[in-house]
Amino acid sequence: MVEYEFTLADGRIHRFVVGGDERPATAELPGWTRLDFHQCANCPLSLSETRRCPPAADVFRIAERFADKLSYERVHARVHPAGRTYEMDCDVQTGLGSLLGLVMASSDCPILGQLRGLARFHLPFAEFEETLFRTVGLYLVRQYFVAKDGGQADFELAGLAQLYDDLQEVNRAFKRRIESVSPRDASINAVTMLFSLAALVQMSLESGLEQLRKIAGIGVNGNAVGNGHGILG
Repeated sequence: MVEYEFTLADGRIHRFVVGGDERPATAELPGWTRLDFHQCANCPLSLSETRRCPPAADVFRIAERFADKLSYERVHARVHPAGRTYEMDCDVQTGLGSLLGLVMASSDCPILGQLRGLARFHLPFAEFEETLFRTVGLYLVRQYFVAKDGGQADFELAGLAQLYDDLQEVNRAFKRRIESVSPRDASINAVTMLFSLAALVQMSLESGLEQLRKIAGIGVNGNAVGNGHGILG
């Protein structure tokens, strides 16, 4: 479980626990969480079997708590994942974007659920290069096991590129959901930040991930590069 705690400028504190068994009863859920309300064009779910959009049902309490907040308002965010603590003084949209990314990747959405490995090893307030490296690394670990089990591994990352195409549509549709219930822009801009981060990852996949060469310790000629201090230094 991961706990997010936000201390607002007026002293109010909002706490959210991600990964617990408690889920809101259907009767509590507002109309904007219905599956067919701004449903993603690529959603594989059907209303006859799934009445509520899984990530919308998971984030509705968060969206309601921050509905009256502006994205630039300041907040102190404290995050507790796996016995560690991360803290940051930031604007609301930054802290909220980190929380929403975790909640949505942990949901039962068939598309977002493909990022569940990232949620399992959640890194709060992750920057672009961290997200790119972790995303590609997770996908390649998956391909290793596909190959080990006798399948056809996708080392060209075609499946990952397709996933990010799908995520772009999910982000666009989900932003429309949030816009319908948020009179102020904190939640809306938090989702927009996720959309922008996904777009950056997608562009990097299309350009061939050259920016990861140095991070991976590989030179342009395929040889290992380093600083002479070994793998740790």
